[in-house]
Amino acid sequence: MKVISQSIIKDLISDKSGDCISLYMPITDVISGREDVLRLKNLLSQLGKEAEPTKQIKPLLNQVYQLFNDSSFWRRPGKGLALFYSPTISMQIRTSSAFREIALYSTSFFITPLLPLVSENISFSVLVLSQRKVRILEGDMYDYQQKDIIGLPENLEKALWYRDSERVGQRANSASGSSHGQAENLRQPNVELTEYLQLIIKSLQPYLNNIELPLILAGPEPLQGIFRKICRYRQVFEKGIPGNQDRINNDDIYRIARKIAKPIAHQRINRALRKLTDTQGSQPDRITLDPAKIIQQARAGRVHTLLCRSALEHNAVEVFGEYVQSNASSTSIYEDLIDQAARHTLLSGGQVISVSPHQLPSIAAAVLRY
Repeated sequence: MKVISQSIIKDLISDKSGDCISLYMPITDVISGREDVLRLKNLLSQLGKEAEPTKQIKPLLNQVYQLFNDSSFWRRPGKGLALFYSPTISMQIRTSSAFREIALYSTSFFITPLLPLVSENISFSVLVLSQRKVRILEGDMYDYQQKDIIGLPENLEKALWYRDSERVGQRANSASGSSHGQAENLRQPNVELTEYLQLIIKSLQPYLNNIELPLILAGPEPLQGIFRKICRYRQVFEKGIPGNQDRINNDDIYRIARKIAKPIAHQRINRALRKLTDTQGSQPDRITLDPAKIIQQARAGRVHTLLCRSALEHNAVEVFGEYVQSNASSTSIYEDLIDQAARHTLLSGGQVISVSPHQLPSIAAAVLRY
């Protein structure tokens, strides 16, 4: 199951096949899935009638039909489901927030309902520091995974064994009398902890330089304190997860880290809104609130930042959308202009941010590159 991210959006908008099915629906029955299967059947029935007699849609619908009898698929947790099918893409996305029912067959995927989820999402890494077990988790607001980093020391003893096998032997002898399950022993000399953390930092450098994500530290304060002093990575969170994490599972660590990282998404939205206000005051010619101009500038690759209301309805045709009747067949192709503007903005390297309706004076606003 896919997790919402900027890369997923780019995969969808980069599809050039010309025959795309986009389905959105809420999930209400995770026990049997019967109600949701019926809802999906109704959406497909509606879509099939609107798209008939286009022959290209039939094999795409057949892919969706295969989900009807997949009981495990419908028992997976979530409140919203988005399905995308084309000759080159087959993608299912389950979310923690519900979607309004939408069934569209068009020349491109309809991504507007996903934009708020991307805007509110933030990726981050968690480094779990311990003398006994080092872990690194990578995730976002929706999911995470534990990463395997080549060369990452497993623990203090094994790390320093490679540096000084005699010292490790002495340490093992002195620690043999300690009781099992005792709190993590932090009485090691700072020089040893520093050497240990230096080895961790060295092994993490290629990974951190590649992902460039905010890093949250978890572990006893002495380890966090030394790490912050000697690590030059600029995106280490000031706030960490304190205490010995040896007996804390990854799920619990991730949930705490997610709460720490969540404000970053709001800060990103607030920065975009401030930039809109500042630019509107100092360089008003670089701001446009006119839908037609936004589309024109997005197609020309001139939109640096596109802000749009998260509550935009796809069927608001009279305000910011259009209904197109295909001349080749009776297929109904809905093209939401926000969707077009977002697609062109992202393809040209710009950013798209969804904000609450009360934060934006119009349905959409664009900050132009020049």
